[in-house]
Amino acid sequence: MSESTPLLDLPFIMAAQAQKHVTHNDALLDLDALVQLSALSRAVADPPASPQEGDRYLVASPATGDWTGNESAIVAFQDGIWQFHTPKAGWRLWIADEARFLVHDGSQWRSVIASADLQNLSMLGINTTADATNKLSAASDAVLFNHNGSDSQVKVNKAAAGDTASHLFQTDFCGRAEFGLTGDDNFHAKVSPDGSTWHEGILIDKDTGVVAFPSGLGETGTFNPQVTFDTPGDFSPTYTRNDGDYLVFGDVVLFSLRVLFNTNAYTTASGNFLITGLPFAAHSNSLVAYYPMGGRFSNVYFGGTGRLPVPVFEDGVNYLRLFMCVSGAGGNWAITTHIPASTSNIDINVTGVYQKG
Repeated sequence: MSESTPLLDLPFIMAAQAQKHVTHNDALLDLDALVQLSALSRAVADPPASPQEGDRYLVASPATGDWTGNESAIVAFQDGIWQFHTPKAGWRLWIADEARFLVHDGSQWRSVIASADLQNLSMLGINTTADATNKLSAASDAVLFNHNGSDSQVKVNKAAAGDTASHLFQTDFCGRAEFGLTGDDNFHAKVSPDGSTWHEGILIDKDTGVVAFPSGLGETGTFNPQVTFDTPGDFSPTYTRNDGDYLVFGDVVLFSLRVLFNTNAYTTASGNFLITGLPFAAHSNSLVAYYPMGGRFSNVYFGGTGRLPVPVFEDGVNYLRLFMCVSGAGGNWAITTHIPASTSNIDINVTGVYQKG
């Protein structure tokens, strides 16, 4: 038969034992220390110099003096000495100076959080540590805000118009994208390559709802168109002006160009007339119309009544040709006879749209 109980290790009174009262009183002292378990503090590692009879502590680390080696044990001052009790899984302990319950899980003491403790918390960390700035912090693969029967809404409130209420997206804690009310009450959406330089893509005016694109609507740029023939020969124009602008939105290119030039007395050029140097080649399977939106031509020989030069793209190239369309039907490509030699101020303006390759 064992000499003590299996749970609280209370000593049994053995048969024919002398001084049975001593064993009985030791068991009562253990019960007195462990029943309705409470401790004055869990922050004390050094034995108090003047303890009161019955004082109990949860020994802190690193323990010193008479408490050495008894970290996390319950110690009670009884009959003028310190008595130690090793906790078991499931023991509950009230910490008086914190007004908090602890429970032992078999290896360590853990806080027991009451529902009232979750009100007016100064900060909360879920699987991570909160701090003075990020008072609510969560380390998780996902965060779910579910409805409670119907709607679900996330509110981000700021104190004044000049403050910020936004969602900030980061890579390795460095800002990359942000949207919300940043510095005023208009809606902003912006991105950054490094967390310090920001490019604003969308601005929605709070009073009108008008949408602006401060950084532009797509990629913009300039180019320098030139004119030539399939076989340039001795064709050598001099340019007064040859410039163009473009805007790319997705894979759609909107462009405008102007070529103002003088022709020399060329004789050996042949083939179709070309306007080259467009910013992107046309897509071979483009679904966007290749026909430009408009054009204006000066000193270009139309080749007869009712003819209209129409700039036309070809698949997979960054140039266009002029098609001399006849009113009604038919026509032919612009060639040397349509671009007269030794002529000044030939002026070609084209505005168009196409799908880039």
